[in-house]
Amino acid sequence: FIPELGELTFYGKIDRIDKMEREGDTYYLIIDYKTGRISEPDKKFWHLKACQLREYDENSLRLLRKHLASLQLLFYVYLAGHFLKEKLKDRAWSWAMVRPALVELKKEGNLKELSLKKNEYPFYSRWFEEEFEPCISFLIRHILESPHWYPAESHSTCTYCEYRSICRHGF
Repeated sequence: FIPELGELTFYGKIDRIDKMEREGDTYYLIIDYKTGRISEPDKKFWHLKACQLREYDENSLRLLRKHLASLQLLFYVYLAGHFLKEKLKDRAWSWAMVRPALVELKKEGNLKELSLKKNEYPFYSRWFEEEFEPCISFLIRHILESPHWYPAESHSTCTYCEYRSICRHGF
């Protein structure tokens, strides 16, 4: 829900969800399959504060991109987390129960998950509770209200784009 826009509905399909039990810790991996080259999921996203995203300009988009390497996967974690939170009715709930992971299909199909230490659970949970939703709202409002269109800057982004053949910025 975005106050100025109302209720928005998104559709997507999570590739896989695995329930993990390790060292007395139970959590769910939200797994996204990738055909291209990937790196380990990192924790730089939780350093992004929504208040840093002030203007609907290119600098804000770069800041968002710098911190959120995979917006799609974090969005799936967010949606799955809300579903689980509702199902558990807040008993024994923590965002650390839902974590992002990637599988690189191009190579051996290795699973690469975001590793969290117990002392990092509060940072991870706080970010999803306080920062992620405002970041998504900012991005949607940026799409609707930005005075300019900012083309993708990376070859890897353009490589798999379905509009590559008609885009004057895809090289």
